[in-house]
Amino acid sequence: MGTGTPNVLIGYYSLLKDPNLKWETNEQLNFGIDAAFFNSQLVVGLDYFIRTSKDLLIQRNIRASSGYASIYTNYGEIENKGLEFMVGWNKRINKDFAFNVTLTGSTLSNKVKKMAETIYNTNSDSSGQGTGDGSNTGAVGADDGYHWGNHSICKEGEAVGSFYGYRVEGIITNEEMLAKAKAQGQNAKLGDYLFKDLDGNGTLNEKDKDILGNGFPALNYGLTLGATYKNFDFTMQMHGVLGQDIFSYSAMRLTNMFCSDDGTSPNILSEAAGNAWSPSNPNGSEARLSILDENYNMRASDAWVKNGDFLKISNIQIGYTLPRDLVRKVLIQNARVYLSIQNVCCISGYNKYGDPECGQGAVIYTGLDTGRYPMPRTYALGVNVTF
Repeated sequence: MGTGTPNVLIGYYSLLKDPNLKWETNEQLNFGIDAAFFNSQLVVGLDYFIRTSKDLLIQRNIRASSGYASIYTNYGEIENKGLEFMVGWNKRINKDFAFNVTLTGSTLSNKVKKMAETIYNTNSDSSGQGTGDGSNTGAVGADDGYHWGNHSICKEGEAVGSFYGYRVEGIITNEEMLAKAKAQGQNAKLGDYLFKDLDGNGTLNEKDKDILGNGFPALNYGLTLGATYKNFDFTMQMHGVLGQDIFSYSAMRLTNMFCSDDGTSPNILSEAAGNAWSPSNPNGSEARLSILDENYNMRASDAWVKNGDFLKISNIQIGYTLPRDLVRKVLIQNARVYLSIQNVCCISGYNKYGDPECGQGAVIYTGLDTGRYPMPRTYALGVNVTF
């Protein structure tokens, strides 16, 4: 018998790639105006832009007869358009007192103009690390496609990373609604959500999911206030958004008792417990509390699309510049002491669920909140010296 070494075939599966791959193309058209009035006390800047991204590098589905499911190729087109503006007012009242106000802002409309197949995404990072900057602490749980799976959708005519899930018709408060829910296949009880059968086939399933909005705000804005009086100076910086929706996995976790992530019942908000439907609270605005949640009230739906408008006072600083006659005696040209506070406050109806300034660092998860570390308030006392 032979004792030779048997032949071994070693290989690997490679993805199909388009041999004609090229760089993505960005085209931008701008119309702008800058103007100054009243001896430059009032300055105005406006800029309208249309930015089109073409030949996107994506995995495009192809016929199975090719032996591959998809090909990495150039395809697709996304359009961003909006207005950026700036208004500034600088006024000196007298030799001792002056002030300035600067308002900035921008609008953005995002739309997929060309995409052959709809693309679904799930923020399902299993590492538990979330984004490196702490903007989100982790991923969505219960990722089986029926609960929070495929919560992000990219589709022609819609914004990139639009929210995707079920629509809630209301809370089941009577036997008629309960019978309708059960006929649709919901394992429901009084106090559960009645979800909409959008395709009208009498059964609630994946085909009844709908686009629930997106996380792009209608307006981003910033406001800076400044003033000087003799040797004192003051600055306050603010920023915020209007018209922002948040797809809030955090709100679900703080409202629903289902063991979504770690097998333990979450600590819910006392307000949520007070708003939950129960026989003693038949007018409750939230679904009943249930550890089992057999109806899956926790699933991705418009119940968890929340208003994310906010205004943040991000920085306040007060300074005092020492008189030059005094500092020059110790061979110093200029010296200023200051006190500053960062992350002063956030004014928002969303605060009870967390920080409304959320996201996952990827455009397909714009407006998604899975929880984030609290932003610290920082106090600083310092001295600026020029020799």
